[in-house]
Formats: sequence, structure tokens, C-alpha cells
Amino acid sequence: MTAWSSFGLALAALLMLTTLLWLASLRRRDASIVDVFWGPGFAVAAWIYRVARETPTWRGDLVAALVSLWALRLAVHILWRGWGKGEDYRYREMRERCPGTFPLLVRVSGVALLEKKLRETRPAYRRYAEETSAFFPWVPRRSAAGRR
Repeated sequence: MTAWSSFGLALAALLMLTTLLWLASLRRRDASIVDVFWGPGFAVAAWIYRVARETPTWRGDLVAALVSLWALRLAVHILWRGWGKGEDYRYREMRERCPGTFPLLVRVSGVALLEKKLRETRPAYRRYAEETSAFFPWVPRRSAAGRR
């Protein structure tokens, strides 16, 4: 199987799994369950790439196993952190902003809401965001005061 074929297979599997997860989140009215799947999604892709390879190697096994360990650790951490707390505030806020419709692909990660909260609560982050280019974060822009 070619690299592109295994990529397509992994993409199809992840789209199917995330669609099922999204449907489950609609039923539960709790979109934060997708956060727990973030790491395991990488493990699914790693094992698909590993199985799709025509000549398996011990290195491929090792990479898939290490990705799986990392994915398990991340999933358990996120599950433990959110256990019993209900839906994440970012998803609740998105749901409140769009009653009756919940954005599926637009800003589904909640990054914009997280950044808004960080700008409001942490002056150093606000200054960082103002002085740092979104496209080239290692090249700071000059602030209004002219400092770097």
C-alpha cells in the first residue's frame, strides 16, 4: 500500500470515528467528550499506518506502541481532569452563542474563546499576542511603544 493510500485509509477511519463521537456529543449535549479522543486519534492513525505498511519493521511497531502509550496517558489525563465537571466552559459558551445550532467545523476547538479569556486574565499574554506575528511567531512585531 502506498503512503497516500494509508493516509487516505487513516483519514477515512478518523473521519468515521470523529463523526460517531460528534453524534454522541450531540446526544449527551456535551462536546467536551471529543477532547478525550484527541490522543487516541493519533494512536488509531499510527496503527493504521503500521498495519498498512507492506514490510513491517520493529521501528514501526515501536513508533505505534509509543504513540499509543502517549495517547493513553493524554486520554486518561483529560478524562481525569474533567471527570464530573460537565461540559467544558468553552463549548458551553459556543453553544450559548449559537442557540439551536452548534458550530461543527468553525472554531470547534474553542481556541478563540481560550485566547479571549487569556487576554482578559493575563496581561503578559495580551502583550505577547499583540507583539507576536500569528504567521511567524518567532519574529516579534514592534509594539506601539517601539520595544521588542
